[in-house]
Amino acid sequence: MLGVVVLLIAIGAGRQLGIWWPLQQVHQELAADRLDAARWWLDWAARFGRNHPETWLYHSRWARKAGDLERAEQSLRVAEVAGLAADRVVRERMLLQAQAGDIRDASRLLPLLLQGSPDDAPEVCEAFAIGFCRTHYSMETAISLLNAWAEDYPEDPRPHLYLAELSLEVMDVDNGARELRRALDIDPEHPRAALRLGELMLQQQSPEEARRLFEIAEQSSAVRSRALVGQAGCLRTVGRLAAAEAVLAIALQESPESAGGNIEMARLEVARGEFEAATKRLRAVLEREPFQHAARNVLAAALQSLGEAEAARAELATASEANAALVRARHLARDLALEPENVELRWEVVQIYRRYGDPRLAREWLQSVLLLDPDHAGAKAALEELNTSGPPRSE
Repeated sequence: MLGVVVLLIAIGAGRQLGIWWPLQQVHQELAADRLDAARWWLDWAARFGRNHPETWLYHSRWARKAGDLERAEQSLRVAEVAGLAADRVVRERMLLQAQAGDIRDASRLLPLLLQGSPDDAPEVCEAFAIGFCRTHYSMETAISLLNAWAEDYPEDPRPHLYLAELSLEVMDVDNGARELRRALDIDPEHPRAALRLGELMLQQQSPEEARRLFEIAEQSSAVRSRALVGQAGCLRTVGRLAAAEAVLAIALQESPESAGGNIEMARLEVARGEFEAATKRLRAVLEREPFQHAARNVLAAALQSLGEAEAARAELATASEANAALVRARHLARDLALEPENVELRWEVVQIYRRYGDPRLAREWLQSVLLLDPDHAGAKAALEELNTSGPPRSE
């Protein structure tokens, strides 16, 4: 009997360890933005405790990290049914609420949420940082939160990544690059930081450095497509057209409707004199995503070479008008850093993105207007129009 009892205790302890250890790895991989590795450990934990509340809690966190808030809520409900403590369920729901952009109410509870487990404080900071960035609610509040996060957790690269995004939103490219380098100093393999800095370096005509960064980023499935397209751009810039096409073939095989991938392939087709193929490809991109104005410049070059000068001028004029308006939107975003309560400035940004920009950004700015003025008639009508037009395609 004693032997049986010891065996049962050992089995129970082994099961707990089999759940606890993988979930610790999930926690670490999520903090490092490595969703693929986190998913692998999550599947491993499920072998020992598929119905364990902690397993479903981390399912919810994984989905939240991936941006699938509906799936995160579903997993959290399963965790609640499986026995997750009520206070932890409430806490996770507050983070979902914050990340979804319902910042005003959630912000009142931010100090209380930060008083929980020190291991979870970065989770709280990240959810609120995403919410602040998504709603463009208060740059001052967002920066204060991110600076405190960076100070309290100096080994965490994430606050620097979000500080970089805020800087780039208001066209402060130098500070954006500095923050991305700080993130990579902490974690040289951080995929999103490597991707964003690679894109900046390619824009600044540093293709060799950019390519090294894109090679780091391509290891993550979440940003692999953009990283491969970036690599192709680096290779094209230095004249290695065949190598660029080989990389693009992989990118387009994995993501056939990638706007960036198709625009880059069209550049190669123009370089080879395949103007009709480039024209057909770019018109397909613009039919799916009219806001991809970079396609218009390449299309204009192809049309000019086909002898369609008037059509080429029209594309260039459209691109020029759109780019000027989008720069204006970024200037307004910078003004709103000083006047976060100015609804009219926010509404002007909405109008620009509705006409020229990515529908996702139009939706974000619309929600920021409604956050401050829930009865804004124009914003309510515009949001209804966006909702009925269906979700925008991904890049």
